[in-house]
Amino acid sequence: MHAAWLRAGAQRVRTDLVHTLLMTRKTVPPARQDFTCSKHQAIPWTCPDVRLCEMPLRSRLPALVLLAYVAALAAIAFWPTPVDRGAAPLVRTITRLIPVLTYDRIEFAANIALFVPFGVLVGLLLRQTWLVLPLAFLTTLMIETAQALLLDRRTPSIMDIIANTAGACIGVLVVVFIRWLQHEHQNAVPATAMPLRPPAPASRR
Repeated sequence: MHAAWLRAGAQRVRTDLVHTLLMTRKTVPPARQDFTCSKHQAIPWTCPDVRLCEMPLRSRLPALVLLAYVAALAAIAFWPTPVDRGAAPLVRTITRLIPVLTYDRIEFAANIALFVPFGVLVGLLLRQTWLVLPLAFLTTLMIETAQALLLDRRTPSIMDIIANTAGACIGVLVVVFIRWLQHEHQNAVPATAMPLRPPAPASRR
């Protein structure tokens, strides 16, 4: 009796184990299974192009635009002289025509606009959108510190840090709104996709 009970228990354990293994195979995401880069014959995390080579253009575009943006941002941030020097006559004209738009306010608005693309592009690439704000703060803090230590003609300012972080926050809000629109569009059921009811059969008299 005990031998039969042990055999039945072992059979049940083996059945449960096989069922668990089958369910595990079904739940493994197929994204990393049998995937190699056709260009470099490498798995994604060892690809020299950092997984950009096999990404579709729609997913690769934010990363490419971000690279161009970072290059432009570095040129603006670490230029030896103030980049708005050539625009000084225009700023004076605007200030004379609209006195409320002082130079400090125009500069603050420009610093906000400078980091809006940062919030949009980094927000599109990160799944956890809230990480954009700490990254923006650290980036602008690094820029202002480098200007204070390395560039004599540039003037670091706490207001620049506030303005840049605010611009990144606006970019994050844009990303959140875009994802909300996509979610609403995916959940919306078009009228043409609704199943049509078959006509009711005519009653025979």
